[in-house]
Amino acid sequence: MNENQTPVRNALLALILTHETFDWLLEHDPQALRQALRAVSFPAPRSPEPLEATWEELRDWFNKVDLTPANSASYGVEMLAFTDPVVVRTVRIPASELEKLAGGPQEKVLEAIYKWGQNEYQPEEYPSVSPGDVIHYGGHAWMVADVGFIKLTQNELTDYRQIHRGARMCKRFDIQASRS
Repeated sequence: MNENQTPVRNALLALILTHETFDWLLEHDPQALRQALRAVSFPAPRSPEPLEATWEELRDWFNKVDLTPANSASYGVEMLAFTDPVVVRTVRIPASELEKLAGGPQEKVLEAIYKWGQNEYQPEEYPSVSPGDVIHYGGHAWMVADVGFIKLTQNELTDYRQIHRGARMCKRFDIQASRS
């Protein structure tokens, strides 16, 4: 599977990992379940029957990423781009990934927060972290820009929060233009 297929693979995996979906497919269309598992490159079941063992294998495979509080760090992201009223999304990054970033540029940690804030990694009821959302990291507010991140002053953050959601995109463009 090439890099361009990864988002599709992750979306399929998230769908399959919804236990209700898995159970429904298991009962109503086991062939579709097998095809979906093959599509995400999950190892084929050891035997054609029973698929229940596959659910256990799949869950074990997915659970290798430990996002429990003891094995991850949490960051708050104000979902200002697409949600009204604004909610704060908690994004967890596995400790193993943070260890790789230790001592590196701050931008890499912000990129990791952005990555792990995508619904394909941590499904939530609201949109993935997007340009226009604000990441709180290192005692600062970082607006997700079209490319990279922009450190906001407290006044900019306050003004940005108070603007109607529909006008925030224009404000984001203004802030980006003033920093380039």
